[in-house]
Amino acid sequence: MTDADRAMQAKFQKVLEQSMALQRVPAKSLTWMAPKQISKSIKAFPFSIDIGNNRIFSTVYLIDNQYFVTTPILDTKDSFRPVPDISPPMPIDLSLSPSLFPLTHFPSIGSINAQNTLIEFADDQCHTCRKWNREVLPLIRNEKNIHFVYIPYPIVVLHPNALDAAIFEMCAEQTLPGSFWDVHDLLNNRIELGTLSKDQMDSAFKGIIATKNLPAAKMNACTKTQGPLAEIQGADDTLLSHTGIPNVPTFVADGHVVTGYQSLENIKKLFAPKAPLPAAGSAKKSP
Repeated sequence: MTDADRAMQAKFQKVLEQSMALQRVPAKSLTWMAPKQISKSIKAFPFSIDIGNNRIFSTVYLIDNQYFVTTPILDTKDSFRPVPDISPPMPIDLSLSPSLFPLTHFPSIGSINAQNTLIEFADDQCHTCRKWNREVLPLIRNEKNIHFVYIPYPIVVLHPNALDAAIFEMCAEQTLPGSFWDVHDLLNNRIELGTLSKDQMDSAFKGIIATKNLPAAKMNACTKTQGPLAEIQGADDTLLSHTGIPNVPTFVADGHVVTGYQSLENIKKLFAPKAPLPAAGSAKKSP
């Protein structure tokens, strides 16, 4: 490792420590791993950090002298000032094939033969995710050219109820196919997950089972054994291992990876342009 890399890690560490102090995150043992040159203009600085009894792994990307931190523990408020000599955080544009994920195992909207594929990795307790689900998802439903797939990505370190919510809504889909979206809408629009205790979560789930006529015995068995957990973890681990991004929401739009709230207009810009088919009789004639 070069002295320049060590100096950059020291600057990044100051950013992270100040951010966690502002947010009162009980973190310790921040450890840097060897940097990796991704491309001529992108360098990755991976690290691990202990928060409570959990160890998380994340990455700081240095992109043309601007940094992007792929962890929710970075304070992104306008009042937060990064360390000197580093430009503010910037979005990162990575590519990742949708074929890496078992899309048929997760709830979707639209035809699998649609022109474009949009995957959302999200957390039901994440404020930005909930806002996107309320404002943009209804618009996605009306787009015939988009095959939309939802994959839960619960950030359990920050959102203690997110995993239970993800398991519950996936169990609903597995026990009564087609019920996912009603349950998902309830969890995102009618229930403030961040304010509920474990007992209150259980009561809310019982109410949903009753009002949505879900098979109670199958639902209880599925949630007790956390049946969908392996598929959720598998897809999430694939995203993390290929991109180093544990942020939510994260979108994969025709292979382009972006994080944060995305308008429908921004999403459409990410879709790979498709060359129009030549009109009948439009072929050039030889002179």
